[in-house]
Amino acid sequence: MAFLAFRQPEVAAFERKAVGSAAERGADLDEIHRIGEKVNDVTPSMGMALTACTPPAKGSPLLDPPEDAVEMGVGIYGEPGRKREKLQSAKAMVGELVSAVVDDLSNAERSAEAHQEQADL
Repeated sequence: MAFLAFRQPEVAAFERKAVGSAAERGADLDEIHRIGEKVNDVTPSMGMALTACTPPAKGSPLLDPPEDAVEMGVGIYGEPGRKREKLQSAKAMVGELVSAVVDDLSNAERSAEAHQEQADL
């Protein structure tokens, strides 16, 4: 199953609930995959981190951003984000997060339209 590069835990939970429910109803793997892809396509998100978690097995933080920086687009398992930048106002940070998600949706829609046009040929 494909996941967006910036999949966040709260969205992945929706995806897992949907595919788990389908599996409980006896759906085959193709249907479960289709449902997971659909949920993934309609629930984009992007997060940021001011600090990092410290997994017990590692014993140290996964990221080490400076106090005046934020990791934009941090991954679901603490992977480094798309970029690190200086901390800004909440309004500016939210604007950047929303813009990134909208841009990714627009790119996905254009890609889907191009694939459909090729299929129609």
